[in-house]
Amino acid sequence: MKLNISYLLIGSVVPATARVGVDRFLPKNTEGDTCDNITFNGNGFPSGKTLFKFNILGRDVNKWGSNFNPKGDNAIVVALNGRSDILLLNGDASQDNSYDPRCAECGRGNQVSNFCILDANAIDGDAELCVADPFPSDEPCNDEYDDTCDEPAEYAIFARTSGKGNASAGLCVEIDGDENCYVGSTAISSKKATDISQQLLTLCIPQDDGKNLKVGLFDAICADDEGVLGPCKGQYDQELEETYLWAYDNDNNRRAEFRFYSVADLQEATGTDCFGVTRGGAVC
Repeated sequence: MKLNISYLLIGSVVPATARVGVDRFLPKNTEGDTCDNITFNGNGFPSGKTLFKFNILGRDVNKWGSNFNPKGDNAIVVALNGRSDILLLNGDASQDNSYDPRCAECGRGNQVSNFCILDANAIDGDAELCVADPFPSDEPCNDEYDDTCDEPAEYAIFARTSGKGNASAGLCVEIDGDENCYVGSTAISSKKATDISQQLLTLCIPQDDGKNLKVGLFDAICADDEGVLGPCKGQYDQELEETYLWAYDNDNNRRAEFRFYSVADLQEATGTDCFGVTRGGAVC
């Protein structure tokens, strides 16, 4: 979609209770801008209220051992080099079929939250992270059933690395023991944050019948009599067991920042319908 403006963030102090503020953006006339070219000033993160934020800390396994704990920091610890897995649990209690009751620990006092870290250590096994369901329909799509391909995610994830080294992350789903992962670029930008929602919330699973399955986080996946995967409707009547996770590949990076924002707030702040990735945007 073509835009005639881009948006720059000004100022650095906003109330903790503020949404992504419209007054924090100034229009600047540009030519040929698209949604991909909308950037935010400073560190790249939008200003205002976040739904959730946490850090990923890379640590040398030989130096710190598997018992290293971030001790109160809202962070997940991963190996300084190589792959670590972060198990994703559905923290949205309104999703009766896929809600994980372990995420009830996310609430503090009378506050209810869909996001929290349950297990911060990805060195001695999988870390565990509760997040909200970004696609409430929970239905993947293919060429035959495409009605949910354009459903936008309800939140966006921005991230950046800082310091030396590099890191990448992508969504994976294990289906009855077989792993499928996002096949596009999964690198996390350094210094300036970017929107990496597509690689963390969607993936494509190629099928032998040519009907590529586009999947959103926490979607229910079924199979037909031939083992071809699809949404749980029509000929796809065999229920399967899915486990969703982020595969985090670290190359000597010690710190990455992740922040979650409401898509509705981002759209209001920029005056566009940008943000809100779709299943259909997953790379095959």
